[in-house]
Amino acid sequence: HYHTDSTSGGWGYKLIVQYGFERFELGLAFLEQLVNYCTTTAQPLPKPRQMFHALLSAVAHTQSYHRRLLLSVIRQVVSNPLDWPTYQIPNLGVLMPLKQALEAQYAREQVNGNCVLHSKIVQSLTELFLAVRSAESIWNNVLGNGDVSGEEFEEVEAKNFK
Repeated sequence: HYHTDSTSGGWGYKLIVQYGFERFELGLAFLEQLVNYCTTTAQPLPKPRQMFHALLSAVAHTQSYHRRLLLSVIRQVVSNPLDWPTYQIPNLGVLMPLKQALEAQYAREQVNGNCVLHSKIVQSLTELFLAVRSAESIWNNVLGNGDVSGEEFEEVEAKNFK
């Protein structure tokens, strides 16, 4: 589905990916390629904060395979924090529901306090939080130690992932 949009006089791309349509995976693959292109060519991401929040919103409405695909793209989006304009830096407190989901899933997978293998969703969420932690550190330095973490957003304990 294609339509033009003349709300902005600037040049660039406008991409809308809506879950529930037949081409969700194709749209997400295109978005992933766009993020890869921006990363490899040192081009700025188009509206990274809006992209970040839109992808997080989609995560809340997906399950399994699609959720892992979305988490991978979000991880890529936050993997180059210096490319984000300071006015686009998100409040990372919005990740609290994902952090709680990770902790709950991790607890379910623990058997007698020991777990050798974790599910793919635990792996995907852990990779996302590691990338977010790295980006948060850089953003806090860029903002002069301003806090982008949001209330009660705390680091996922490293001891849980030994």
